[in-house]
Amino acid sequence: GEASEQQKPVAERRPVPQKPSLADDVSREEYNKAAQEAFNDQGMEKCPHCGRTFLSGRLEVHLRGCKPKAGDPLAAAGSGNGES
Repeated sequence: GEASEQQKPVAERRPVPQKPSLADDVSREEYNKAAQEAFNDQGMEKCPHCGRTFLSGRLEVHLRGCKPKAGDPLAAAGSGNGES
């Protein structure tokens, strides 16, 4: 959460995902789906090679083994060194 982000160096901090803004009469299932999408969009880091998402700090580990394949359209999305 927010407390764990404050412990990180400034350059490594990511914004804490925001609650979805929905009408008051939405079902629990609709709210949960919107909250999950918000977390995936705002709280997860996306691999530039395969598109999988990871918790903060785990993408670096994943990138050690995930390399772009020749001719893969996703290969152009990243630089191959884990930096954006």
